[in-house]
Amino acid sequence: MFERILVPIDFTASAQAALESARENFPDAQRLLLHVLDPKRIAMEVHASVSTKEGREAMEAEIVGRLEELARPGEACAVRVGTPAETIVGHAQAWGADLIVMGTHGRTGLAHFLNGSVAESVVRQAGMPVLIEKERPA
Repeated sequence: MFERILVPIDFTASAQAALESARENFPDAQRLLLHVLDPKRIAMEVHASVSTKEGREAMEAEIVGRLEELARPGEACAVRVGTPAETIVGHAQAWGADLIVMGTHGRTGLAHFLNGSVAESVVRQAGMPVLIEKERPA
């Protein structure tokens, strides 16, 4: 059914639930764990004493390490810089994904208005199915 699944990872409980769902429901599919670094985050976290390029490369290396700790054998990992929703959809299309499985924070009201919803934007933009997972109860 689904052969190539992109799983955006932001290291939250809902992203972990999405990863577990992709593994449980589609065990034979290829999975790509993707983390998107927002350029605004890079700008805020890179210190003045470090060049932007060096700072970004250090952040990417750290995140690749964290992704590799989550990954199981056969799962690929990638880090991209860009606006989250657009980067997720673009990378899914470029990689040839036929499903995106991602978490949602479930924000509503003012928090949703101010922060928007990456998951909602991905659903609107993606030309493929998107499975949304919420954080699983402990």
